[in-house]
Amino acid sequence: MVLTHHNLRNLGKRTLPLSGGDKPLLDPLSESGSGTLHEPQAVCMAELIEKLNELFGGETTDQDQLVYVNHVIKGKLLESAT
Repeated sequence: MVLTHHNLRNLGKRTLPLSGGDKPLLDPLSESGSGTLHEPQAVCMAELIEKLNELFGGETTDQDQLVYVNHVIKGKLLESAT
């Protein structure tokens, strides 16, 4: 099936029936940023990145950081059964 034609028509303004019957209520925002999902794995990853940034500081090169992460940390993670 292939669409060969389409037609747009102005049917005028229409009202949307938003009232009547049971409708779910939304909780108000309690604080800024409270609508984001905080997955435990993402939180742990953010903490790990923060600690690595503290460890490296501004004195190491990008290459040194890559070697440390790809060899030292990766090796330790692979040793862990968890």
